Amino acid sequence: MLNYRTYLGEDYTSGVSATVLSNTSFAALDLGVFGEPKQELTELKKINAISGSTILTLASALTFDHEKGTVIYKSLWDNVSIEGRSSSAGTFAELTQSAIQWDNKAGETVYFHSSGDDNWQYRYRFYNSVTATYSEYSPTLTGAGFSRTQAGYMIRSVRKITNTFDQETVSDDELIRQFNRAQDIIYAHNPRYWFLLVDSYKQAAPISCTANTSVYSLSSYDNFGHLALLRYRYTSGSEDVVYHLRKKSDFEFDKIAGDLNAATHDYAKIYKRLPADSSSSSGYVQIYPVIKTTGVGKLYPNYYEKMADLDDVGDTTQVAMPEILEDYACAFVYRVKGDEAKARTYETGLVSDDERKIPRYLQLLDKMDYNQKGTQQPKEVWRFRGQRAMSNHFGNSSHINTDYIKESGIYDDW
Repeated sequence: MLNYRTYLGEDYTSGVSATVLSNTSFAALDLGVFGEPKQELTELKKINAISGSTILTLASALTFDHEKGTVIYKSLWDNVSIEGRSSSAGTFAELTQSAIQWDNKAGETVYFHSSGDDNWQYRYRFYNSVTATYSEYSPTLTGAGFSRTQAGYMIRSVRKITNTFDQETVSDDELIRQFNRAQDIIYAHNPRYWFLLVDSYKQAAPISCTANTSVYSLSSYDNFGHLALLRYRYTSGSEDVVYHLRKKSDFEFDKIAGDLNAATHDYAKIYKRLPADSSSSSGYVQIYPVIKTTGVGKLYPNYYEKMADLDDVGDTTQVAMPEILEDYACAFVYRVKGDEAKARTYETGLVSDDERKIPRYLQLLDKMDYNQKGTQQPKEVWRFRGQRAMSNHFGNSSHINTDYIKESGIYDDW
C-alpha cells in the first residue's frame, strides 16, 4: 500500500506548502501519508502539485503540525470500502466507505455494523478517491469471526499466548510465514495424511476416457500431490459399474501392454504412473487395455493434496490440529523477544534435536492417521482367499458378460 517516501526538510505548521528533502518520486494527484502508520497524528493528504525539487503543494492544509524529518509515504489508497450480505445466498452491497485510519495503533480501520450477526458475511477493498479505482477484494469473512483452522484465528491465538498485540515485534505476515513453515515440516514427515485425501468420485470430478487413448493427464486436479488409487466407471445402456484398476510397475505394465497392435476394449484393468512434464505438473496415468469407445469410461483418482500455502488471514489450513502451527509460531515470537527457554518449549512438539526421535505432535498425527485409515475389523492370523485372490479385487470381471470375456481374452491373470 505504501511505496515511495521522502522526509520533511523543514517543520510544517500551516499552509498548503510542504518542504521535503526530495519530491522526485511524487507527482500531482498522489496521496501523501505524513508520519508513520499506527502513530498518533499521522494523516493523509492529496498532493495538488510539485514544484522545484523540494516542494509539495497540498490540496488543503494538514490538520496537525509535523516536525522536520517526519516521513512522508506515497499511498495507493485513501479509503476502504466495506461490503456485506446477510447470508451466503445474498448479494454483497457496500455498507460504508471510510477513510483509512492511519493513526490507529493496531493498524486497523474500524467499522461497527450494528445490524450484523453471525450469519452476515463481509469483504472489503481499498479505494482511491482521486483516480476512482479499487484494489482486489479481501477474503470473505463471517460475522461469527474466524474458524479455528483459519490463519486469522491462529494469529489471534499466538498474540494472546505471547502477549504480543502489536505488529512491531512480529507482523501478521511473519506469523503466516511461520504457519507455512510448520505445514512444510508436517508435509515432509508424511505427505499422505488422511486430511489431505481427496476422492474425485465423491466430488464428481472424473477424467473422461476417449477412444484409442491410454494416457491421461492429472493436471485438472488442483494441488495434486500423490496418487492413492484409481477407479474406472463404465457406463453403457443399462450397465453402470465402478471398480478399481490395479497398479503395475513400469516393467510389469510394459510387459502386459507390449503388443501395440492389441485390440482396444472398453473395460480398463491396469494402470501405471507417468512422470510430470511441462504440460502437466501433476503427471499422468496410463491405462490398459486402450479404450475402444469414447464416452463410456471415466477415471476417478483418489489422491493426496499438497499442503496449500496460507497467504492471508482468511486462508484455512488442512492440518487437523491447527494448534501445532500456533505453537511453532509462538516459538518464533518468543525467540524474537529473547526468551529462548519458552521458544524451545513450544518448538519441541514439532522439531526434535534427536533425528532418531519423532516429535510428539508428529507422533500424535501419525496415530490419528492410523485410526482414520484403519479398519474396525478384528485381525486374523490366517485367511484363505482362493485362487487368483488379488486379481479378483481389481477389474470388472464380476460384471462383464462372459461371452465378451471369452471373445476378447482381456482378463487373463495379470
